[in-house]
Amino acid sequence: MGDAARYAALALVKAEHDQDQGRHREAIQGLRAALMASEESPDQRRALIVIQLGKLLLRQERFAEAKKLFTDLLSLVDRHGPTVVGANCHFHLGEIALAERDLDLAAEHHGNALEIRRQQGLDRPISASLSAHGALALERGDYPEALRFFREAQEALGDGAESELADAHVGIGRALGNLGDPTAGTRHLRRALELTEGRGNAKAEQIARLHLAANLLDLGQLGAALEQARLAHLRLSLLPESTHLGDAEQLVGRVLCHMQELDEAEERFRDAMRIHLRHQRRAAAALDSSWLLRIALERGDQAAILKQASELDALFEEVRFPIHGELVLYRLFRAFIWLRERGTASRDPLDYLRRAHRELMRKLGFLAPKMRHQFLFHVRDHQELLNVAVEHDLSLPSFTVRPMADSADE
Repeated sequence: MGDAARYAALALVKAEHDQDQGRHREAIQGLRAALMASEESPDQRRALIVIQLGKLLLRQERFAEAKKLFTDLLSLVDRHGPTVVGANCHFHLGEIALAERDLDLAAEHHGNALEIRRQQGLDRPISASLSAHGALALERGDYPEALRFFREAQEALGDGAESELADAHVGIGRALGNLGDPTAGTRHLRRALELTEGRGNAKAEQIARLHLAANLLDLGQLGAALEQARLAHLRLSLLPESTHLGDAEQLVGRVLCHMQELDEAEERFRDAMRIHLRHQRRAAAALDSSWLLRIALERGDQAAILKQASELDALFEEVRFPIHGELVLYRLFRAFIWLRERGTASRDPLDYLRRAHRELMRKLGFLAPKMRHQFLFHVRDHQELLNVAVEHDLSLPSFTVRPMADSADE
C-alpha cells in the first residue's frame, strides 16, 4: 500500500470515528481528505468513500452537495452496467428527490435501485428500497400501496436488521393511521421505537417517537401525545438542526391546539414554519401556515384571518406535491367563506372546497370498497370535509378501484 493509499485509509477510519461521536463537520472534512488522497486508489475504494461522504451530507440535509457526488459517481459506474454502487447512487438520489418533493424523479431512481438490488438478492438493501417506495406512496396519498410496500419490506428482513425493520414498522404505522386505524398503527410505532431506542441513531429514534405521538393524538390521548412530542422535540433540538425539528414543533403545536392552548400553539407553528422554510420544505411550511389560519379562525380575528389566508394561498400555489392538501384547501375554504360573510372575501370560497373534495376523493379512489368508510368517517378531518361538501352538493364519485389484498392490519 502506497503512502497516499495509507493516508486515505487512515483518514477514512478517523472520519468514521468522528461520525460515531457525532462530530459531523469533522467527519465530512475527513472524508473529503480521504477522497483527495485516494485519487490513485482503485475505483471501488473511492466509490465507498464517495457513498459514505454523500450519506453524511444527506444527514446534514446538504442536498445539492450530495446530489452532485452521487450523480457524478453514477455516471462513472453506469458504464459497467448495473452494479451495487449504482444501486446505492440511485437510492440516495431518490431520497434527495423525495426530500425536494420531486416525486416522479424519486420514483424513477428508487425503481432503478430496487431492480438492481433484486438482481443482487441482498435482503437489507431490498428492504430499504421497498420502504422507500412505501414512503413515496405515502406522499402520493396511496395508503394501501404504502402499506403493501412496507409489509413487503418487513417480510424481506424477518427478524434481522433492526434499523430497516424500524423503518418498515414506522411506515406501516403511518399508513394505518392515514387509513383511519391509529390503534393498529400505534402497535407498529411502539415497536419501531423499541428497535431504535438507545441504538446509536438518535434521529431515527426521535422520528419514530414523533410518529407515535401523532397516532396518540389521533386516538385522543392528548397527555401522552404531548409528552412524547415534547421529548422528541427536546432531543432533536440537541442535534444539528434538520427539518425534523420543524416537524416536532408542528406536532407539539397540533397537540396544544387540540388542548386549546392557542398562544403557545401559535408560537410552535411559527417556529415550525421558520425551520421548514429555512430547509426549503415549502409543503411542510404550507401545512404549518394552515394551522396558524385555523387558530386565527378560532379566535375570530378578521385581520389575522385575511393576512394568514392570503399568505397561505400564495405559498400553497408554489407547492407541487402538497402534504395533506385536502386539509390545507379546506382551511382556506373556511377562511374565505368566513371573510365573505363579512364582506371582505377576495376569492371564491367554493373553489377551495371543490379542490379539497377532489383531493380527498383522489385518495379515496386508491382504496378497496371495504376501506372507504373507515377512511372517511374514522378520520375527523375527512368526515368534517365530507359533511360540508355534501351540504354544498358535492357528491361521491364512482370509482374503478384496483384490487388490493390485506388492506387492514391483522
